[in-house]
Amino acid sequence: MDTFPSVYRERDGFLHRFLSIFSSIYNDFEREIDSLSDILDIDNAAPELLPVFGAWLGLDLSGDYLTDEMMRTLVKEGYKLNRMKGTRACLERVLEIVLNERAIILEQNTIRSFMEDGQIADTSLEDGSIYDVNILVKKRLSDNDRYQLLYLLSQFVPLRSRLHIIQLKDSGVLD
Repeated sequence: MDTFPSVYRERDGFLHRFLSIFSSIYNDFEREIDSLSDILDIDNAAPELLPVFGAWLGLDLSGDYLTDEMMRTLVKEGYKLNRMKGTRACLERVLEIVLNERAIILEQNTIRSFMEDGQIADTSLEDGSIYDVNILVKKRLSDNDRYQLLYLLSQFVPLRSRLHIIQLKDSGVLD
């Protein structure tokens, strides 16, 4: 206000009140812009924003299966996971994030070679096609959790691949 002629410098005059409207709008925008880095920080972002960030990376994180920490980790590693999409390493990493344990991934051709060697006696796994991927997990999953896990994993598998989650029974393992 000090730069205007003395006629316009009145503290509660028309020009002062008129310009204060724009000043308040500018100050509100400035606060929003300054807090934008906090909103976009994945570690501090609100949990309801995480599916939005995932969608920006092409990940559908909908459903109530994933905890906030799982979603944060998936969003943080989303770019790397998209680059590895369709690989065994990508599926292993997603399973490790979601299940908090390493899962065993067996492609159908691997199962056939194990059956030929006599290492697997279960013949129900033999009927799959070459595009089948079997995931052996130790963790107990409900039907809802299985479907949501399959939905999440289907975003990272190659085209035409079919996933099968097989829950292992509690037993002692030597190796």
